[in-house]
Amino acid sequence: KINKFLAEMNTIDSPNYNWFPISASGIEFHIKATNDAHIALSSVASASNPMHEVLIGGWNNQKSALRRNQQVPEEVIIDTPDMLNRNEFKNFWMTWKNGKLSVYRDNASVPFMMYQIKDEFQINYFGVRTTR
Repeated sequence: KINKFLAEMNTIDSPNYNWFPISASGIEFHIKATNDAHIALSSVASASNPMHEVLIGGWNNQKSALRRNQQVPEEVIIDTPDMLNRNEFKNFWMTWKNGKLSVYRDNASVPFMMYQIKDEFQINYFGVRTTR
């Protein structure tokens, strides 16, 4: 079951996440941004360890990545040229189940990013932010 959290929000370029409670093992979201959309998954409503971080449209909208605890090097980094658009919403969804974090675009049945979760923890919140 994907949690249908519906909210429209404008984010300013900031390192601070806006946090929302989540009770499902996945979310669907829509992004309209030039670049650098961050989605965090955490057990608490703060950017603290442990957490997972999804970055879409990073590196000037040329790459996307999955991170553990906001650390570099990334667990996964892939080329995703021009995946985001500042004038058009792009659709994504992600799940965290069976020891895997998977990120999908549109109605795809195969994730464009995925990694095996090494140390699972209860995900109670997701956060969003944009930075340049």
